[in-house]
Amino acid sequence: MKRIVLVLAVVCLVLAGCGRGEAVPSSGGGPVASGAFSEPSQPPSPDLAEGAEEELLAIATDFAVYYPKPFSSTKELHFDRFVMLNIYYDDPALKGEDGIVWIDPKKLAEEVELRFGISGYVFDPPVDDYPKNAIVYPRYVEEKGAIAFYTEGELPSILAEFIDLRQEGLDFFYTFDIYNNFITDGHEEATLERRLCYHFRLVERADGRPWLQAVSAVENDDTGGDLSIDCERYIGELGFLLNSADWETAEVVSPAMYAMWYGYRVNDLPSRDHYLIDGRDGMFFPAEEFEQAILDRFAVSVEHLRSDPVIYLEKEQLYQTPMALMPLAESQIQVLDTEQDGTVIRIGFSQYFVDSKNMVEKELTLEVEEGTEEFRFLGYVDR
Repeated sequence: MKRIVLVLAVVCLVLAGCGRGEAVPSSGGGPVASGAFSEPSQPPSPDLAEGAEEELLAIATDFAVYYPKPFSSTKELHFDRFVMLNIYYDDPALKGEDGIVWIDPKKLAEEVELRFGISGYVFDPPVDDYPKNAIVYPRYVEEKGAIAFYTEGELPSILAEFIDLRQEGLDFFYTFDIYNNFITDGHEEATLERRLCYHFRLVERADGRPWLQAVSAVENDDTGGDLSIDCERYIGELGFLLNSADWETAEVVSPAMYAMWYGYRVNDLPSRDHYLIDGRDGMFFPAEEFEQAILDRFAVSVEHLRSDPVIYLEKEQLYQTPMALMPLAESQIQVLDTEQDGTVIRIGFSQYFVDSKNMVEKELTLEVEEGTEEFRFLGYVDR
């Protein structure tokens, strides 16, 4: 176990100022997020007001402490507690008696859209195996028309050490070393878990304050290359189709495989139940929604998607998965090499399947739209 000197910093959502390694006082008793701070290697946009650099770093650090693992989309995250915790510390007047905070569902939805870029959020209460008579927080209380959130509890024992900042227009890429913090024999010790590059987009709150909206986070051992940071995101977006046979063009992939790909993308969302139909197996997606999602990511035609009458239910204007979703085999990805020719990117990588101990090497081809983050997969074959 590696022993390091820890610097604890109280991070709030609006900072009065922050020096190298200084503890930052909170406004309103905000949550404690641990981090060793240093000056960013590249300053944010000069259009930002004085002090915004420290404020944005604090927002990014706070986020890294609560989400210390990679994710390719914020739709993968469970964010009820984190968002409500920060709403409370933004507005202490929300606090009621006995540590209960009452959150307006509309305000929660607004904060989810601001922080995660997800619109139309509806609070989904916890579904863990609690006894029916147990009081579970957070929970919706119909009489009050609000969500009851209990503020007391342990904070994450995570340290986020700032390493680097890269900015591209309104996109900010913060790299942190993520440590697990333990107390043993009265001494603080930490072990380095991973290095993550968090992608945020600069947005504005209703009151005009700058904010960082989360986009994704990838594991990264080298901050020197832009392409290497994006590669893991591209591979992650392939999702279920990482397990598919070779396809040199997206038109080769069957509609059934696309239905499974989309099924796994929405399976962990709060809106998952919207895609279920009583008495029928599988998941069902509105045709317009499904076709747009596939066309956004794959160079394929609508005609191809509608070519399988088992998958495309024309009368109901639905697509259905051919089977129930089972857990995917756990695998580990390592980028081997990359090549870029204009807007076309080829990524060579290995995939190690943990259970079978099988290793494969694949090549993924995609086309990136210049000046944006939009891209579509072109092909996926063995190397």
